[in-house]
Formats: sequence, C-alpha cells, structure tokens
Amino acid sequence: MAFQDESIAKIQKYTRLIRQKQEKGKDTKASEPALLPIYEYEEIQVFHHSISLSLPKQFFDEKLAIENKYLWSKNKELAMVLSKQALEGEEIQIEQLKNTMETELKKNDIYVELEEFQEVQEELLRKITIACRMPTTAGYMYQTQLYLIGHKDWVNLTITCVEKKKYLYSEMIAYIQQHIKVEFPNES
Repeated sequence: MAFQDESIAKIQKYTRLIRQKQEKGKDTKASEPALLPIYEYEEIQVFHHSISLSLPKQFFDEKLAIENKYLWSKNKELAMVLSKQALEGEEIQIEQLKNTMETELKKNDIYVELEEFQEVQEELLRKITIACRMPTTAGYMYQTQLYLIGHKDWVNLTITCVEKKKYLYSEMIAYIQQHIKVEFPNES
C-alpha cells in the first residue's frame, strides 16, 4: 500500500510541475527533450525452451502462465500475451487473417483502425505484423501483433498499451519483436 501511495504522490508531483511550467508560458514538449527509459534486457525461455524472448529486467508487475499462453502486464498501461498453437488445416494466408480479424471485430461491435499489416517470408518461417488502435472507455489503446508461422505451428505475440504512453514503450516493443527466437519442430 505504501508503494501505491508513493507512486500516486510522484505522479501528482510530476503533474503539478508540468502545470507550473505550462502556466509560466513554457511549452514543455518543445523546450525539453523527452527522456525515454533505457531498459536492460534478459533472455527468458518459454514453451519448453522452444521460444526465447528478450524482456526488460524487473519491468513487468504481473506474470502468468496458463495452458498455451504466457501473460505479462505493467501497471495497466501495457500487457503482453504470447501463445503457441498447432496449425490446423490450411496454411494461414495474410488476406484471410485480415478478413477474419475484421469480420470478428465487426461481429462483436469492436471498432479498430488498422495502421499496419505486413508479411515477410523468411527461410523457415513467415512473419505477419499487425498494428492497430482502438477506442476504449479509458482512451485509445495501441496494439501490435506478431505472428510467426512455421510448417506445423504458429506463435502469436500481442502487445497492447495505452496509446498516450506508446512513445514510452515503442522502442521496447520493437526490441522484443525483433529478438524473439522460435524453434519450430522438424518439418518431417
């Protein structure tokens, strides 16, 4: 409880300082460079060492592993879900994925603005990246999904954050996505 009170006090102090600077006629965004956090990363292994992730040390408040999913969260500002599943039936096509996503969202009355939808074919896997933003009662949320598709399995890494904090986390999100390593089973 003391930690929460200290955090609230720090946020209130920071907010008060920003208001004071703005009242003095200073534009804090133009006059001072934004100080982005620098993270130290550690590699973790999940799914019986078939996936390794580089995550910031001591960053996430909560971690949970259930069935075929791993979940991490930070102060209700950022959440990350990693799942791995066997491919069933036909190979996943990017247009099919996009259409299914849009259909399911519309069916559930969820409005989403797609910002990025791309596919890259690598030697042993396909990478599909989707980035979007969506309105919520708490403001806009930013979400990025990375699909890594092998011959028999696929992995999905979904990272969601409060859009107004996206600038704080964008470099970290990109780092995590670029440094994920997946060992798919042999294609025999």
